[in-house]
Amino acid sequence: MKLNSQRTLTVAVGVLLAVAALYLIWVTGDFPAGRRGAPGPALWPRIVLTLTFGVAVYLVVDVLRSRADRPFAETSILLPAGFMGLTVLYLALMQSVGFFLMTAIFLGGSMRMLGLRSWKTLLGVSIGFPAAAYIVFVQVLHGSFPEGWLALLLGGGR
Repeated sequence: MKLNSQRTLTVAVGVLLAVAALYLIWVTGDFPAGRRGAPGPALWPRIVLTLTFGVAVYLVVDVLRSRADRPFAETSILLPAGFMGLTVLYLALMQSVGFFLMTAIFLGGSMRMLGLRSWKTLLGVSIGFPAAAYIVFVQVLHGSFPEGWLALLLGGGR
């Protein structure tokens, strides 16, 4: 692998992500695990970190198996800057607007930014993911998310 290649960068990012996930899994070792029917604070971080580790390992293995490689190309700063701006906006407004609405907007906006044009897929993921998160984490696990002003308008706010 050449040092100025996308393969090298992708492997480096994958390895760094895997190491960070393992470290954070180790950090959550002191978190209470909870008991059957009442999950503790360790459940969600461990699920996310385990999935992150798995994706990072898959990324590294997939890139190392691949023969395709490209040198770095000059790219526009607009896409990364736009994506970072959308992420900052998402985090800044989540408390006041609410997790579920902001997540739907963030997912739809970021997929559109990345070039997805299928409205069925955009709407399916943008609405389906927050709905699934609500069912699993609020209804089943009795967790809570920032509700924002939308919950107040719909009469569900606390």
